[in-house]
Amino acid sequence: MDFFRDDKDEVPVVVRDRRHKVDKQGTTFECFKRKTTFQVIRNFYFNTKTCFYSSRLVHSLDPCLHYNSHDDPHRSALFQPESTDKENCDHQMKEGWYVFNGGNDTIPNHCVTKYHCGTKFPVWMKGQLPSVRDGVVNRHGCIALTHSTNVLCCEIVLDMKVKNCGSFYVYYLKPTPFCPAAYCAGETYTCNVGNSGGQCKDLYPKMTSFPVLRKPEIVLNTTVRFPCDVQYPPGQPDVGFEVTWTVDGQTLVDPDTGTLIVEHLTGDSRTVYLDYNKLKGNFGKTLKCRVRSYYTNTTIIKSDSITSDGYYCGIKVLTEKIVVDEKGPEKTVQVESTIPVPCNTAHIDECKISFSVDTHTKDAMFSTCSYDIKLDPVTGRYLGSFKVTATKDFVSDGTQTHEVSFKPIVDFNHPVWMGYNVHPIHVTTVSSEHGHCNAHGDPHVIGMDHKRNTNVYVTGEMTLYECKSASNPLQVQVKTWPCGNYHPCICALVAREGNDAVQIDMCERRRNKHAVPEVTILSERGLNGTTLSRDQSGKSFFINFPSGARVFASTYVLSPHGHPHEKDGMINVDIQAPPDNKGCGQGICGLWNDNPNDDLVGADGRHYSHKQVTEFANTWRVKSSERLFNQILSYQPFYSTQHTYCTCSNGRVDCTKKSKNPNKNNCNGKCKSVRASKLNRHRYRRYSDDDLDGEEAVDDVITQKRENFNYKPRDVFPTGTGINETQAKKVCVDGLGKSTLYTRCHHEPGMNITALIDSCMEDVKASGSDLFLVTQMAAFDSWCQNEAMKNISNYKKSPDGDLIPPLDVTDHVCPNQCSQRGTCLFGQCKCAPGYTAVDCSVKSNEPPNIVRIRGDGLCDIRKRFCVRTNVLAENIMETEKMTCRFQPLTGSGTLKIVPAELVSAWEILCPVPVHYDAHTGRTLQQYNVSISLDNTTFSNEQTYTVYDSVCQQCDVTGQCLFKKDACLIDGNCFQSGYLNEQHNKVCNPSQSQYQWSSPELDHYTAISFGCQCQHEQSSYNCACCRNGGCQCPRNPNKCGNCHHLDC
Repeated sequence: MDFFRDDKDEVPVVVRDRRHKVDKQGTTFECFKRKTTFQVIRNFYFNTKTCFYSSRLVHSLDPCLHYNSHDDPHRSALFQPESTDKENCDHQMKEGWYVFNGGNDTIPNHCVTKYHCGTKFPVWMKGQLPSVRDGVVNRHGCIALTHSTNVLCCEIVLDMKVKNCGSFYVYYLKPTPFCPAAYCAGETYTCNVGNSGGQCKDLYPKMTSFPVLRKPEIVLNTTVRFPCDVQYPPGQPDVGFEVTWTVDGQTLVDPDTGTLIVEHLTGDSRTVYLDYNKLKGNFGKTLKCRVRSYYTNTTIIKSDSITSDGYYCGIKVLTEKIVVDEKGPEKTVQVESTIPVPCNTAHIDECKISFSVDTHTKDAMFSTCSYDIKLDPVTGRYLGSFKVTATKDFVSDGTQTHEVSFKPIVDFNHPVWMGYNVHPIHVTTVSSEHGHCNAHGDPHVIGMDHKRNTNVYVTGEMTLYECKSASNPLQVQVKTWPCGNYHPCICALVAREGNDAVQIDMCERRRNKHAVPEVTILSERGLNGTTLSRDQSGKSFFINFPSGARVFASTYVLSPHGHPHEKDGMINVDIQAPPDNKGCGQGICGLWNDNPNDDLVGADGRHYSHKQVTEFANTWRVKSSERLFNQILSYQPFYSTQHTYCTCSNGRVDCTKKSKNPNKNNCNGKCKSVRASKLNRHRYRRYSDDDLDGEEAVDDVITQKRENFNYKPRDVFPTGTGINETQAKKVCVDGLGKSTLYTRCHHEPGMNITALIDSCMEDVKASGSDLFLVTQMAAFDSWCQNEAMKNISNYKKSPDGDLIPPLDVTDHVCPNQCSQRGTCLFGQCKCAPGYTAVDCSVKSNEPPNIVRIRGDGLCDIRKRFCVRTNVLAENIMETEKMTCRFQPLTGSGTLKIVPAELVSAWEILCPVPVHYDAHTGRTLQQYNVSISLDNTTFSNEQTYTVYDSVCQQCDVTGQCLFKKDACLIDGNCFQSGYLNEQHNKVCNPSQSQYQWSSPELDHYTAISFGCQCQHEQSSYNCACCRNGGCQCPRNPNKCGNCHHLDC
């Protein structure tokens, strides 16, 4: 049904009255407010003004009377648009009847190619025009997609209708499917847009070039402006140009007033400027200037707008997609501001814009969480950059993509940046597994790739693991020697990364002396980012390097069978290497390259078989030039330049140098700091208030005997104590089944319980007992923690995005397997009757037992301050009431009881009562020292002697002798010749050891030249004076008192 529609006045009406004979229930009609029109509905008509039906029959609307008009001469098939012309488009036209240019023009019925009719894709009609008698006929509209007329010229077809109204034609048209496409009309010559270039009258100045938007420029160091140049020749009278601006296609308005920003140029003015403050709230968008031309005497008639090329205003992230792997390397993100930074200060560092970095993940880390954009004097661009790396979290969390956003840190100098959010980038992090190696027992090594035992039955200093990376080398050297008289074990280690090195030493120094772990910092300048901690029992130590590398040392004191007085030290070593070590790892732990078949590659590059482990281990003996034990590690500036990376998550910044390894402090949730000593250039401890007290000489006979020991393991069962192979296996299987984490991990993928049973049986075979079973149990727990904590499914996330390690393999682990004297329940040892402590290692009905005091109980105040002393003891644990008691044996003083500090499971640090003057020295002080865990029951006593080596000589028995070449005056020691300047007296033992002596002034030398003469400094034959004496003026060969030169 054909009828006229006035779109501005249409009111939809739904016919629901079944009494009327309508075509279809629910047919929608339209009412018009200002016109009365009629539509035939079978035998009824519908008044669209009153919206009532009537039975009076009328005719449908005639398109010859009711149509839309399109009056545009530039629809002519002969008109070709220029590049600056606005192209016609009928994509938004309303479907309906149309006439063109008052009915004077028709749609051409022959092929019209591209770039005609004022558009890119013209629509022509296929078929002949109808006669009046034909009425309304159907035709097809055609769109040609090429310039050629030799082809179909009708790649796209549109439905249309046409009717001959006698003097004109009317067309029923539909919108074109896209822009720029439009219907053609007429085939007459027409003026160009703006003017004809010939006989047509100029309506407005014809612009033949697009305006040029130049780069922004700084004005007076205070603001920035954008120049827009109108490309029109000067010297033309009465021309004007209207300039407006767009951002991302939207007209720019003043941010303060909300009005259109428009500038007019007249005369020869051709440049207009936009202050960048007008762009507030529009950074991150593309700016363009838009120009319309006109004659100043007819400003109403203006040309169509022509637009400049766009200029992006804001921050460009030059690297939008980044992929970083945990095994490195880091990637650099470079950003550029397309807007200059004005600066009205002499301080060039303040000429910047700062931006914050933020993301919702901690799986990526950044060299900074805020970066500055400054002028690069080389390129003249405003640039900034930062580095990004994948967080070495030691968790297999796969490949993830994260959005990283940037926000300006706005200050009063640059408010225009307020509210601007930089287009985010996407960082993809790739997870890579860390390396894990464990050495336990005698030692049995479970390598990086080969997850079976490598039994190292040799003694000496060896490389357990190293990655000699040029940027940050990681090394772990171990010292092995027999535990007792038959069994090799690790008694010391040095772990080093970059400039940081830590030594833990339990090797015996004297025969039948109690072994105790000594933690020593070997770094020349101390630790930089590396942390040390211990568990509550004082037996497990954690070395955590900034890279995430972790070395875990479990210490044990063993009494070999048949040697009850021998207390040998043994260390289990557990290494976790960061992912970036992969490919460079080597040592007894093997090559780390995912190939378990080449772990026995020696330092000589040769591949050894499993029957040649001894030869393999010998190749990894530490060369003297690479030895780390008891060596000061010289500071290398290159290693200190490593970047500190930050997590920038949800506005929270963490830029500590601590690693993100969740295994770093598996201390049952309660880690303690470690008191470590240091070495000086003379390779003995440098003592200060923060260092351990006491140095001991090493018994060379013991050292030589142990290092040269040639261990030969027993080849067969039964053992010397009668244990057969079946019994040994039962001991090991049952023992491992009692490990703290056995229930949690015995089915965990990656575990190899058979390897631990094999190593346990080897130890039973060698020792004839279950002496080393606790080391296999500890190895099982370490292995379990490594496997469970690298599985991302075992973690939860905190509201801040932190990974929460699984409690069942961290806080629920009991220290030291409860010493096999208790049961572990959710991280707490329930001790058997008669035992106590966090690991059930202390006999509850026995007091502590002091074994000895470091330094043989002697402290020379000339070497150290003697303000603390270290007491080695058994049956001790950390308590709130742990104390040391000092009972004076000589000199003045009363009994002192002072709080104590646990250093390890076998060592207590006791503050020593004040006993000397730091400037003048002090006479002998001796104490009987005892310790207590409850400040009630005290241990046995040991003698502690504080002496001054200037005048006293003491031995390990506490007996001291007075030296003959020194003085003891007023309770203080002075060496011979010491001058008391206040009283002009000297220490002269030949005169008196207990009183000051008068100084000897004359000391004329017998040599031919003597000393320099004061009255004639070119001569050297005068008296040599000392002790406050001066040459006599009249007799320079004699000395007198300088204050009274009466010679």
